Amino acid sequence: MALHPVFQIAGKVLVLLPSTRFSEHLLQSDEYELLPRDFGLSLEDLEKVVAFLRKLWLYLIYYRFTGESLLNVLKSCLPSPYVDIVSSIWHSEGPSIFTYFARQTASDKSRVRDISWSIWMQIASSQPTERDGELGVQLNVSTERGTLSLYLSPHEVAALHRETVRIQAEIDKLLEGP
Repeated sequence: MALHPVFQIAGKVLVLLPSTRFSEHLLQSDEYELLPRDFGLSLEDLEKVVAFLRKLWLYLIYYRFTGESLLNVLKSCLPSPYVDIVSSIWHSEGPSIFTYFARQTASDKSRVRDISWSIWMQIASSQPTERDGELGVQLNVSTERGTLSLYLSPHEVAALHRETVRIQAEIDKLLEGP
């Protein structure tokens, strides 16, 4: 029995989301190629379907919908016959794709494994007085690429603290829910 075309297209789009060359792989690679003629579509129409599904998958990944909320989202943007098809793809492939994206960093920098810190004082002379030293914080950041030592001035520590408080406030808002 042949798979429904929506199942084929949606499945390939979801599986290829992590690819850095998404559109090239999907429309040109032998292994993953989606040929418009296979689905009775023009290339332009197939590109529109792929673009829509890509945005839909990214939306579902970002908000991590499940259960009734997933069905409500799908019903709001898909014709009824496709809701179950897309839902089944999401339940089978979505968790692994979500995990892949969750492990990525937005800046492509190393993921932090551990941070240790200490307070340090920069001394201007061999006879320190309170005026001679500038306090700061040393961070030893362990990542999958090794350990990096960072030195933060009092101003940088204050800025880091403000940003941490801001992020925590945003997380608290998300946890409060709608």
